[in-house]
Amino acid sequence: IRDRYQRRVRGGEPAVSLEISKRTGENLIQTIEDVKAIVKAQQQKWPDHVTVSYANDQSHHIRDMLNDLQNNIILAIILVMGIIVVSLGWRSSLLVGVAVPGSFLMGIMIISLMGLTVNIVVLFSLIFAVGMLVDGAIIVVEYADLKIAEGMPPRQAYLHAAQRMAWPVITSIVTIIAVFMPLLFWPGVPGQFMKFMPITLIAVLSASILMALIFIPAIGQLLNPLYGSAEHKQPDNLESLTGLLAHYLKILHIALDHPKRIIGGAIAILIIVKIAHSFWGRGVEFFPNVEPEIAAIHVHGRGNLSIMDKDDLVRLVEARILPMKELKSVYTRTGSLIGSGADVPEDVIGAITIEFIDWRKRRPADAILNDIEQSAKEIPGIHVAVQKEKDGPPAQKPIDIEISASGAALLKPALLTLRKRLQGMPDITGISDNLPVPGIEWQLTIDRGQAAKFDANVRQVGNAIKLVTNGITVATYRPEDARDEVDIVVRYFPQFRVLDELDTLKIQTAAGLLPISNFVTRKPESRVNKIDRVDGRQVLNLRADVVPGALAADQITHIRTVLPQLKLDSRTLR
Repeated sequence: IRDRYQRRVRGGEPAVSLEISKRTGENLIQTIEDVKAIVKAQQQKWPDHVTVSYANDQSHHIRDMLNDLQNNIILAIILVMGIIVVSLGWRSSLLVGVAVPGSFLMGIMIISLMGLTVNIVVLFSLIFAVGMLVDGAIIVVEYADLKIAEGMPPRQAYLHAAQRMAWPVITSIVTIIAVFMPLLFWPGVPGQFMKFMPITLIAVLSASILMALIFIPAIGQLLNPLYGSAEHKQPDNLESLTGLLAHYLKILHIALDHPKRIIGGAIAILIIVKIAHSFWGRGVEFFPNVEPEIAAIHVHGRGNLSIMDKDDLVRLVEARILPMKELKSVYTRTGSLIGSGADVPEDVIGAITIEFIDWRKRRPADAILNDIEQSAKEIPGIHVAVQKEKDGPPAQKPIDIEISASGAALLKPALLTLRKRLQGMPDITGISDNLPVPGIEWQLTIDRGQAAKFDANVRQVGNAIKLVTNGITVATYRPEDARDEVDIVVRYFPQFRVLDELDTLKIQTAAGLLPISNFVTRKPESRVNKIDRVDGRQVLNLRADVVPGALAADQITHIRTVLPQLKLDSRTLR
């Protein structure tokens, strides 16, 4: 049994947690359902007072998101159909409406044959494509209706429309496809995330060509629309038009009478918009901020702290969070998070993961997290940093400054100077670094020559020290209810596992029991957990986030202008 090095709490009660991640390419919803089924089967063997709860269950969020997107697709189809009904009439709109589900089904079939899943990006792409995939069908149906109104039989009218409009339809849709083709070669993680959009649009729009030129004409001639119906009549005199079309015709006459002015005005508007955006635009960001479902509160503390010391500090933060009614669950983890898969600074002594209730029943997450930060400022010796869940590809904090030097002595002063300057910027928050956490390690130096006089060796000294620290493994065994072997470890009782015991340790030699202090010296040294190097130079990183409403690009530009004012050693900052 190892010494305690972590504590996990859920809702203020001690807990044992099992963190599960799915394999790449597996269905998340199905994975969670399988996990719950296994837990439910095993729970029947457990005592009644053992309760099971699920934190950060992403299946509910994904189901809600998929349902919302599906509802948006249906609404988009209804809106498009409504506009077509008003513009073309009922019979033509029915033909055009067939192109939407037909193109969707063929596009999804192509995606399935490629081995891809229907995900959020695919559903969004379907919404994006609704208004584009009906263009070809509208062109063919409208031209066929015109020929029917002129007295041509429906079969010949649709055949003639498909032949006459083939190149305009193909050209218009292929032009749209060409716009999205370069996105297929988008490199990196963003490209892997967004590749579903061009694939979906290319598949659906390609299917719309088949619908417009093959299926719609075939269905149209079967419906056998009425000859000479009012729905197909075209006005003999354009001047007799009324309503919106009359206003459009008037504007068109003005544009045709003054073509140079229209072109010049368009160019002027383009230039004005570009200049105005450069002065008053809100800038560019990769992914917009959205309301998160979960957030993590990292508790930072420096010093040579034991697990119990860390736990006491994290409990103080936890006590301020638990009474909040806008949280669905609170999961606390005390101890080192290094190696847990989370990218956290070395001085994090604990993390509290919170899950919000439905966004319709609570304040914005920024307001809740701000309250947590303000309440934690009253706790001395620590500071907290909040990290909201972010959609899109995984990414580090938007501001990442790397300081490198040929010698370690130059790094820390430069980093502390720069950190102090960042703390004075109002739009920067969540500042963290990878400075080594201060601590002490005891170095024991053995005088081998002196030890040889007493017929002692390094192995004997090492085993004696292990009795005070982690213990000596003497054997292993495997319990009946376990698959892995368990070490049998021998060490002193807790009251003898203290630092002073190192000075009184004795080992068996030819001359009898002998204190190791006769040939072992002990001295404290600063502890260094890790050293990062890039291109052979030691580096430290300073990372920061921006407050809501601020752009990281603007802050990085501001930091670049501030750096020369700090007068850092030119041998350090790179």
